[in-house]
Amino acid sequence: RRLREKIEAFPEKPQYLQTVRGSGYRFALETGKPE
Repeated sequence: RRLREKIEAFPEKPQYLQTVRGSGYRFALETGKPE
């Protein structure tokens, strides 16, 4: 939770950090499709 509060603009709606059950966290970055 503390990590989300430092990284996310809105920690209650995480955009960058996703919880992976049994592992911890995963950094999620949306990339655009190449044209």
